[in-house]
Amino acid sequence: IAGPSNYHPDKQQSTPSHGLAAVRHHPDQPVRLGSPKKKIAFMCTVCGYIARHKSVAQRHQITHTGERPFKCDYCTKAFNRKGNLDLHTRIHTGERPHQCYLCPWKFSWKKDLMRHLESHKRRNPSTESAPM
Repeated sequence: IAGPSNYHPDKQQSTPSHGLAAVRHHPDQPVRLGSPKKKIAFMCTVCGYIARHKSVAQRHQITHTGERPFKCDYCTKAFNRKGNLDLHTRIHTGERPHQCYLCPWKFSWKKDLMRHLESHKRRNPSTESAPM
């Protein structure tokens, strides 16, 4: 993990527990970018990452803590984001939400559908791409 030169993952940091920079050391207060008319933002005190929304900054903090609060109901895996858990769960449920518009095939992941569509193009180069 890249960070300021004084950052070391094994050392206790003298920052608020959530790691967001603050005005006057109040962690829940945003910092201003440039002039007062500029939008406010939240800055990570570990690496300097800036987010315009507190929720995004808090989600970013998980990259430093290693926290994985989203647990799979089917196996022992855990994830740092709910979306990653949702994608993983398809392995267990067999959900295939991505359907080919040229044939009945369905896929769990969009990347697999896109690769499949390329096979249609190779067989029939006049096949148009679907609006995605």
